Amino acid sequence: MKYIILLAVLGLSFGQCKPIDKPSVAGPTLLLDSAQRHSSDHALDGLVAMDGLEVTLFASEPMLQNPTNIDIDQRGRVYVCEAYNYRPQISGIPTKFEGDRIMILEDKDGDGVADESKVFYQGPEINAPLGICVLGRQVIVSQSPYVWLFTDTDGDDKADKKEILFQGIGGIQHDHAVHAFTLGPDGRFYFAMGNEASTLYDKNNRIISTISGQPIDKAHFKQGLTIRGNLDGTGMEVIGQNFRNNYECTVDAYGNVWQTDNDDDGNKGTRFNFILEYGKYGYRDELTDAGWRTFRTNWEDSIPLRHWHQNDPGVIPNLLNLGSGSPCGVVIYESDLIPQLKGTVLHAEALHHVIRSYQTKVSGAGYTADIKEVLKHETDDWFRPVDICVAPDGSLLVADWYDPGVGGHYAGDQVKGRIYRIAPKGQKYKFDDIDFSNVEASVKALASPNLSIRSQAQLSLRKIVASESLKALAHHIDPILKARALWILSAENGSYIDTAFNDQNEQIKIAGLRMARQQGAPYLINSLDQLLTQNLSSAVWRECAISLANLDEKTMVPYWLQLADKYSATDRWYLEALGIAGDQHWQSIIPQWLKRHPDPLSQVTTKDILWRSRASFSLPFMASIVSSQEQPLNEKMKFLRTMEFVTSPDKNKTLIDILTKTKDTTIAELIVKSLDPVFVNKDKRTMQILNQWLDKSQGSNYLDLVDRFNPGNQGTRLSQLVTGDDNSLRVRACKAIIKSQGFSHIEKLYFPADTVTKKRIIQAVGPIGTEQSLKFLHEIALNKNESMVIHQEAYRQLGKSGGGEEYVIKLLTQGMIPKEYIPFAVEGPANAWRKPIKEKAKEYLAQSQVDLPVYNTANIIAQSGNVENGKAVFQKTCSTCHQVHNEGVAFGPGLDEIGSKYGKDGILTSILEPSKAINFGYEGEQIITTNGGIYVGIKISETNEAIVLKSVGGQQESIDKKEIKERIAIRQSLMTPNLYQNMSEQELVDLVEYLASLKKVM
Repeated sequence: MKYIILLAVLGLSFGQCKPIDKPSVAGPTLLLDSAQRHSSDHALDGLVAMDGLEVTLFASEPMLQNPTNIDIDQRGRVYVCEAYNYRPQISGIPTKFEGDRIMILEDKDGDGVADESKVFYQGPEINAPLGICVLGRQVIVSQSPYVWLFTDTDGDDKADKKEILFQGIGGIQHDHAVHAFTLGPDGRFYFAMGNEASTLYDKNNRIISTISGQPIDKAHFKQGLTIRGNLDGTGMEVIGQNFRNNYECTVDAYGNVWQTDNDDDGNKGTRFNFILEYGKYGYRDELTDAGWRTFRTNWEDSIPLRHWHQNDPGVIPNLLNLGSGSPCGVVIYESDLIPQLKGTVLHAEALHHVIRSYQTKVSGAGYTADIKEVLKHETDDWFRPVDICVAPDGSLLVADWYDPGVGGHYAGDQVKGRIYRIAPKGQKYKFDDIDFSNVEASVKALASPNLSIRSQAQLSLRKIVASESLKALAHHIDPILKARALWILSAENGSYIDTAFNDQNEQIKIAGLRMARQQGAPYLINSLDQLLTQNLSSAVWRECAISLANLDEKTMVPYWLQLADKYSATDRWYLEALGIAGDQHWQSIIPQWLKRHPDPLSQVTTKDILWRSRASFSLPFMASIVSSQEQPLNEKMKFLRTMEFVTSPDKNKTLIDILTKTKDTTIAELIVKSLDPVFVNKDKRTMQILNQWLDKSQGSNYLDLVDRFNPGNQGTRLSQLVTGDDNSLRVRACKAIIKSQGFSHIEKLYFPADTVTKKRIIQAVGPIGTEQSLKFLHEIALNKNESMVIHQEAYRQLGKSGGGEEYVIKLLTQGMIPKEYIPFAVEGPANAWRKPIKEKAKEYLAQSQVDLPVYNTANIIAQSGNVENGKAVFQKTCSTCHQVHNEGVAFGPGLDEIGSKYGKDGILTSILEPSKAINFGYEGEQIITTNGGIYVGIKISETNEAIVLKSVGGQQESIDKKEIKERIAIRQSLMTPNLYQNMSEQELVDLVEYLASLKKVM
């Protein structure tokens, strides 16, 4: 329901769809068995296409297997990246020693069905490639850690030459790696790297730096990147950063860059982005690199917005929130064959079995978009569109991974895969080859709907003197063709930039500005001088502002001041463009800007610019808002957050001044939590203020302050929490005492205490799991002076930590735990996520002799279960780690729409074999500290100072990096193994039925 409301607010519209007319081979789909349903004979059953279009099966297995990415050459042949060897280390699936293949599929008779398949290249170094770009006889293949260039030197459709273009890229055998390359109209290549890729080296294994001198690595750029440059590694620019897994980008005729991005699974936050060049897109906290779940001042009300830090200054707004999904390939459609799609971005959405189009519309300096469905499968959960390309005739070809799962390191099928064609009815699929050495043929080819043809034409025309036909194309009535010609002509003759500026179409003017930037500062300065005298839209001013990032400070500041005066309130796109231009120059910009606007708080526009600025000169004005009694709380929080981005040493003093004056307790508490601990511990006045806050803070708020500042004077109060009634605070208080006072303080608390208090202290110590804490608990368990109740509790808590599980198993193997206490000691290890520990522990329990039930999976999938009964099973068994509609514990992935991600077979596999595929972002990690502590959980945040793990049950643990001895990646799922053994077969059937019913409501 929430998603439906969101679509209404955004004004999204869905295209008319209708079932496809086709013969049924074996009767209604419901009467088919599983093998028949998934046979390519029934591939078209249930497919629904946009009005006026038909879909045909271009190719299927055994002609191809597991396609991940496709491209189409000038003859309409489809090049396919296959991924048979997909994540074998995780899934345990068999692999081909000879490696994965790059295939060529060809329709020889023009009927829209491939007749022939060829292996272009196969080799053991090719393992699950994610991207392909075809440029005649040259093919670029993206597969971390390499980007390869294959060349067919003799035209026999076999790669004869293999070269490394780039290497050293992270994300080997990972979905979040380097993706497909595409040639932009500017003659530069664009590509995306997911957040596992991180680094980029050239063919000689030297780190590549951007044109501004920054190495492309984790230290200089954050998370997923969008990059453009040349194939030799020169001219590189990171034009977007801080994505999660931006699968592919596409560039339109004007140079606009579009892409989608995936969220942390289960959070309904996938997105469609317009790339505001050099912008940051908010997956991780810009200041700390913390994850989006880590609390921050002024964080967003809804998870999809919070996920991308949309309230933070310096974060580019999302064009569309797409809800849940697994966004894959995208392509701009600039053909007349399907008029209703011209100018739209087409997107393959694998999770929801759909191809969408996004019709973008200029809105201020940014965009809005309408959504339409081009193709959707209504009955087959295995339909997984992963890429879409435009053929030479303007028809569309779609690659279908075809699998019960949706990637994410899981593959339920290795041998199936399909390619579909979408076109107006009766459209033939036959093309003549093109001679790109012929100038007129190349000019004509610039009008092709097919990217490979346009790219070869462009590359050919850039090598020669401009022809009259190319010059004529620069005045074509179609602005798309006009722009393509101007990009090539302007590289040779700067006067064509003026031609672009004189055009009435503002997208052409914007393209002209980008052309000027590409030609260098003199052209750019001349262009700015021309444009700033005209009455133009915010979209043009946005691009002018972005252009200033390429100029030196002395030159850019006067232009920035003019452009800032053109800003209109609430246009976040324009505001962020001004911010991108100003981010390296605020200390020079703001004093001059304040001369023009001495009272910046008097207008919304100047107030917005102040919020985006990061100069020390802005602090007094920000402080005025935060300390005001008249300003609403949301406005105060907004400016308090932006103060955190100011690096001036005056910031902490300013915050303390506000703290001493404000009567707003919410703001005061947020200020205290945001103070720099180093500053606090050095400043006597601030320490006194902190102590006052500690005195009046309660519960978790009190412990938050203790954790952040580690004061040494809180021993008495922390001791009261350790021995008090509130079980939720005991462990945190115990850890705080140990950190500030040492473990001896716990021992002093314990020995004089009564039985009830002793039991509470034991329960507080149990989850800590350090060598000291385990020795302490074991000594209590062996102490003959203690009661049986205390012995039982000591043995029980001994196994309630990662280190404790191993400690108990060691004692059991050595026969050092009395028989009567074994049931208490194995309570923790018997519920461990680590299978060897769990199984070893159960050897010591009577029920360990009971064989696990063996189920006929095909029988379970075939049965219809009871959804309500399945919900009850879920609440009893699964809700301790998973949420559905905000009910349950948010430890594992949210399951609101799991029925869209997997069919029944995929869901059952996840229950029976949870380690077969682990969602990215939910991998386990074991951390061993210098004091012997063992912490196990999912990493939800990592900064330069600390790692935050979330353990089973949802409890979070912050671990100081200085105290970490070893970090171990866990290859198994943290989901409890063999969870199904506690269910009857009927309960399992009902649970699968319930989970399969949880689907996205459109």
